[in-house]
Amino acid sequence: MIEITIYVPGLEKLADAINSLALGKASITTNTVSGISTGAAPVTPSPIPGATIQPATPSASVPVVPTNPTIPTAQVPTQVPTSVVPQEYTQDQIAVAMTGLSDQGRSADLINILAQFGVSSLVQVPKERYPELVLRLREAGAAI
Repeated sequence: MIEITIYVPGLEKLADAINSLALGKASITTNTVSGISTGAAPVTPSPIPGATIQPATPSASVPVVPTNPTIPTAQVPTQVPTSVVPQEYTQDQIAVAMTGLSDQGRSADLINILAQFGVSSLVQVPKERYPELVLRLREAGAAI
């Protein structure tokens, strides 16, 4: 039979009380529940047939293993993605924005923006360049 002793600082009094009860050297005469004391008959532990109780010796102690091992944590990316996924714009959405600029009397700005793309009308701008065109229109004050 192997005896294992675990030492927990501050629990000596509790261990002594348990050992006293187990060896039949002490009895409980009062129970306290929620601050109300009730009388109770003395309790004497009944021995278990064939069992022997031996107090632990300090020389037979076993080293205590930490109860909170280091748990690996998930790695959080240190960089946040900053790229923007270009939104798909339709020719109708861009035409509405261009009309709004024209209604504000900014037709000259529209002609200059289209000239930057080497075209003279919206239908000549390739669809893959719509995000760039929308950016230029917003810089000019268009709502899109």
